[in-house]
Amino acid sequence: GQRELFGLDLFRVAVAEVPEQPRDSTVTVRYTVREAKLRLIRAETGYGLEDGIVLEPSWTHRNFFGGARRLTITGEYRSGLGAQPSGSYEPITRLGVTAALRQPYLFSRKLSGIFTPFYLREENPNIRSYYQEGGVTTTLLYELMPFRTVSVAYTLARAYPLQQETAGLESGIYNRSVLSASATLGKVDDYLNPKRGMLFRPLLEESGSLIPSGVQYLKAALESVRYQPISERVGVAARLYAGRIWPNGASKQQTDFVVESRFDRIRFYAGGASDVRGWGLQQLGPRMLLADSVYTPVGGGQTDSIRVTNLRYEPEGGLAKLAGNVEVRLPFPGLGPAWSTALFLDFGQVTEGSLSPRQLRYGTGAGLRYETPIGYVRLDIGYKLNPSRFDLYSPAGYYCLINNIPEGTRGEGESGPAQCGDITGDDGGPSAWRRLQLHISIGQAF
Repeated sequence: GQRELFGLDLFRVAVAEVPEQPRDSTVTVRYTVREAKLRLIRAETGYGLEDGIVLEPSWTHRNFFGGARRLTITGEYRSGLGAQPSGSYEPITRLGVTAALRQPYLFSRKLSGIFTPFYLREENPNIRSYYQEGGVTTTLLYELMPFRTVSVAYTLARAYPLQQETAGLESGIYNRSVLSASATLGKVDDYLNPKRGMLFRPLLEESGSLIPSGVQYLKAALESVRYQPISERVGVAARLYAGRIWPNGASKQQTDFVVESRFDRIRFYAGGASDVRGWGLQQLGPRMLLADSVYTPVGGGQTDSIRVTNLRYEPEGGLAKLAGNVEVRLPFPGLGPAWSTALFLDFGQVTEGSLSPRQLRYGTGAGLRYETPIGYVRLDIGYKLNPSRFDLYSPAGYYCLINNIPEGTRGEGESGPAQCGDITGDDGGPSAWRRLQLHISIGQAF
């Protein structure tokens, strides 16, 4: 009872006691409570090498029109300012606003309903995903036990691509109708900083059946995490993630430009501070080499001039993903309990077809952690054990390779791909330094 009173977020103090009373078939329990302030303003900020500065302000009314109804309006701004991504990764900019109205005790003490209208504008140059979207999500949340929940959500939204090449097409604007079910199951000793136990997080998502949708698919994923202590300050954590997408209807034509652009944010990606750490965010898996070309006709029998600029890799993602992590968590010799270190081995694969253990990419590395009141500040250095050819070449260097351009080619004004040397800025060859990946983030790896 005390835990549920705290869960309502209405009280700053809730103390339960059983006073002296006659021994019979009933028990009187007395609660002493102190109300919290009804309105709460919160502002959060963070920084990551891949995201830059992130801001997230929110305003909450803890008893909106009574009934312990809670209204929270949240903003999110992922600016990209100060980002220092590695390789060809470019920062993602995102602006979003949500208003979540939560009604507890919906027909049952354990069931809550959440109504969430939202607006989101995102520009992700890495996968050429530029869109804005407005809609509403309705969620039913059932609390099995503390921190263990089952939820069913339905989202109906209208998406507007921001890309110039699709903005004028009738097919550019579309509806998104998604029904999803997810859960957090299992048990650990501490849900904020677990050291022993196991968790399961299944996800099932379907789009296009209830209401006609511009994307049609079935998506399933399962994440499992195991924590096992070895001694008081030494432990092992392991994570395994597997997922698959089955496109339906018109969405089966994944090579179609319109379908492909709509699936950019539905597909699976791998790599990042909480995934396969030898790679940057979304950088593990199939990628495409992109460039901007400026064509200048010369005439008079001379060779026309083509200058290639802004060479970059675009992650293509995949319809299937398998990834895992094994991490040994150790104390930092000579420092207090707030400091710790980690050694890890990660693996992953993203593919369009069937998963194959022989195609897995592996990364290893070490990390440093410092525990603060807001969570761990984490620094990890990953090393690619079996990188692909994309991983060892800069985009310009890879362009030189596939076009058989000699290393160190220079010459302002040269025509055709011979100008690659002007763009590369190096010898265009593979670099062992590209095997390394640095991550700075806040929170546990998983």
